Amino acid sequence: MKTPLQEFIDIFKKRQEDDEALPFMYNAQIIELAELMLEKEKEQIEMTEQDLIDLGFKRVEDFDGDEVFHYYNLDLVEGFSLISNDSDNAEKGWYVELFDVDGIRFVEREKLEEFINVVKRNIKS
Repeated sequence: MKTPLQEFIDIFKKRQEDDEALPFMYNAQIIELAELMLEKEKEQIEMTEQDLIDLGFKRVEDFDGDEVFHYYNLDLVEGFSLISNDSDNAEKGWYVELFDVDGIRFVEREKLEEFINVVKRNIKS
C-alpha cells in the first residue's frame, strides 16, 4: 500500500511526462523534494533500539557458539510477553512479535506503543 507521499511522487512523475503547464525544472525539483520527504518518513517509521528501550523493553544478551547477540523482551503479564528480533537480524530495522505467537509483527513504534497501552489499561488488578 502506498503512502500519500508515494502517490504524490507517482502523480508528479506522470505529469512531468504529460503536462507542459509547469516547467520541467520545477517538476524535477518537486519530485526531488518529495523523495527526500519520503526518506525522512521512512526513517521515522522504522523502529530503533532506543524506541524499544523507551517503551520499557529489557535488553537480553545471548550467544550462539562464539557469537554474542542481543534482543529485547517486555513482559506485560505472566505468560504474555513481547520479543524483538535479534541484533544479528536487525540490519533492516527492529520489529516486535508476541512471544510464541505467529502472525503478529509490529514494525512501527507508534502501533506497538498503542498496543502496549491498550494491554496495560486492561490488565486485571
